[in-house]
Amino acid sequence: MAGPASLQRAVLRACRADVEAFKPGNVAIGAPAHRMTAEDFLRSAEAVAAPLNDPQMALGERIEAAVVATLAAVGCNTNLGIVLLLAPLADAALRAAAAGEPPPAWRRHLPAVLAGTSVADGAAAARAIVLAHPAGLGAAPEADVSAATPVGADAMGAGFHHTLTEAMALAAARDQIAWQYVSGFATVVGMAAACSRLLAARATREDAVTATFLNQLAKQPDTHIRRKHGEVVAQAVSQRVAGCLAQMPSAPHWTASHVQALAALHDELVASGINPGTTADLSVACMFVTELDAMHNF
Repeated sequence: MAGPASLQRAVLRACRADVEAFKPGNVAIGAPAHRMTAEDFLRSAEAVAAPLNDPQMALGERIEAAVVATLAAVGCNTNLGIVLLLAPLADAALRAAAAGEPPPAWRRHLPAVLAGTSVADGAAAARAIVLAHPAGLGAAPEADVSAATPVGADAMGAGFHHTLTEAMALAAARDQIAWQYVSGFATVVGMAAACSRLLAARATREDAVTATFLNQLAKQPDTHIRRKHGEVVAQAVSQRVAGCLAQMPSAPHWTASHVQALAALHDELVASGINPGTTADLSVACMFVTELDAMHNF
């Protein structure tokens, strides 16, 4: 079955496209930030490509295995959000491959993936979140990940009693990644469509990713920023980005002065310790979708 190998390459291409693009406040090649480098993210991508696309694993097992592999490779959480987003998309693509369908048929299978998650998937994902220990993680009144057992324990009797999709639904109002599970990945699909339009307009891949990232951040405050810095700061960052975009033409018509304005914005955000990390995670998922849609076969 060629599907897993093709999908592994798609994961690597999507992750590389993300760090090759300049995303103000976030890590890119030549722009380290928040004690992380682009190399950390590329090594993380290599670590997770195989477990995310292992057809022998359940969805939650893939998420947990990918986080374990990441920590072994780089020793820190670089990609929890990416893993949580790519795992269902890869599952849908694997189902299309198993059915002998073309890669874009992943869209037809995604609803079943999201509707069919189990309590074991939820507990495995919860363990992965505890292992990754993302910044700003707090307690929740329901489906608190701290109720999950350690790796290797019996997930079904662990005090975590929600399917993965049910748990995400409880967090959807406060987390953009969780929202994808209950909206059919609406944000990711919309970003992929916007990115594809920019590429059709002959924007470079780097500029298309940057513009898609910025437009999403201007439209919707980043929930990673909200968790770490509060609603006021998250809203202010979106307004700042929207103001910056208002002074620029759309890609691919950027000049050196526009790039300098984005570099100043990057320096401003990094100096304040502000990382639009969830929007960056959505960008990786967006690029994974464009990779799947551009594939002719597995």
